[in-house]
Amino acid sequence: MILAFFVSVTAIVLLARLFASMIVFALPLYCAALSAMYAWRHGLGIPATVLAAVASAFVLLVATKLLVGSTFVPTRVMVSLAFALPAALAGYHAVQGIWGAFAPVGMASIIVGMGAAMYFGLAAQKQLLSAPQS
Repeated sequence: MILAFFVSVTAIVLLARLFASMIVFALPLYCAALSAMYAWRHGLGIPATVLAAVASAFVLLVATKLLVGSTFVPTRVMVSLAFALPAALAGYHAVQGIWGAFAPVGMASIIVGMGAAMYFGLAAQKQLLSAPQS
């Protein structure tokens, strides 16, 4: 378990930069995939499934433009939270996957996963709020 802890922490540190830059896209990817799966499961066919994914991605692109273009601080914080919460969830599951490769999942893995979720959520929100305003 000690080896699993040190390997997991090392992997987290090495992948933190990559995760922090890519994890902001967890919400757009999740929403596009979820809307496409919903359309597919209800028998709408391939063109409607692709259209649902593209429409979902477009709505999130508008949210991103709202984040960059807004000067009203509560609006920026709410939109950045909408992007940061799925990023935290993705960070938690990434750490759980790394931990599960080396040791059984237990309380220690949950604690490390929660710490990683907080780190990746805050990193995503910091990255989003530091975007230049137009």
